[in-house]
Amino acid sequence: MTATLSSLALESDLAFVRAAYYRFLSRVFSYPRAGLAEILREELPTAALSQLWEGAAADEVQSAVEAVGRELRDATDEELETCHVQTFGHTISETFPPHETRYGSSHPFQETQDLADVSAFYGAFGLRVKPGAGERVDHAWLELEFVHFLAVKQLLALERGETEGAERTLEAARGFLKDHIGRWGPVFGEILAKKAPSSLHQAYGALLAAVLKADVKRLGVTPGQVSAEPIPIPPEPEASDEEETEEHESSGCGA
Repeated sequence: MTATLSSLALESDLAFVRAAYYRFLSRVFSYPRAGLAEILREELPTAALSQLWEGAAADEVQSAVEAVGRELRDATDEELETCHVQTFGHTISETFPPHETRYGSSHPFQETQDLADVSAFYGAFGLRVKPGAGERVDHAWLELEFVHFLAVKQLLALERGETEGAERTLEAARGFLKDHIGRWGPVFGEILAKKAPSSLHQAYGALLAAVLKADVKRLGVTPGQVSAEPIPIPPEPEASDEEETEEHESSGCGA
């Protein structure tokens, strides 16, 4: 079927809006660096862009982005970093874990499979997490950055008239939303919106949930179900007396 000019224009507009929102969200969930406060103020999507998602979902995005704008109005880089550490800590957060596998992988083998699937999505587009990035592939900011990448790639394909390439890229985005960030991201966002210790991250969480819900609806995606709360990290198994004895005997340095 040949796409009409009007439908291509709508696809391009939606791809632009999705790229703008996902770029912004990927930034807010990354570790704050120098200059981030000003970057976020400059890149805050205008509320009018949300109307591409249509209806009540668009209204929720618009309300959420306005709330984030109010929080960022006078924020400094130091305040952003303080709020980030207060919410997520310096290690894996137990209360607000920003990792996909904490919402759906209660078994180590399932977690390994989920991480491999995320990496496979990245790899299919020639992407990989840089060594030393300091985060796992299932971190929220990396998954959001990937969806931003796909939206930009789709937009460029549409501008070049490569409709088949644009559709393949959009299908990849649909698949990633269905199996990954669109599945657990709204739960993560809602938990932040209700329980985050800072009003800034409450606003971030509400925006994340609103954007993902609006996007999956607009794209006709039905994400899988995940846990309504983060899955606790299982405690390390206690060593038996025999194992402790063996460890003790082998722990010394050789002469």
